[in-house]
Amino acid sequence: MKLKMKPVLFKPAITREYWLCNCKQTKNRPFCDGSHNSDFVKASHSVIRRKE
Repeated sequence: MKLKMKPVLFKPAITREYWLCNCKQTKNRPFCDGSHNSDFVKASHSVIRRKE
């Protein structure tokens, strides 16, 4: 089965740190919630700043 990937629009309310995960176990995709419970490497670490 081929997965259909599409971009996600994200407008942060505040500037903060985010971990993006592609383990498919997280309940809050694309954000990592630690569901994989291992030393799995997170896909991306980002600091997103809100434009004023």
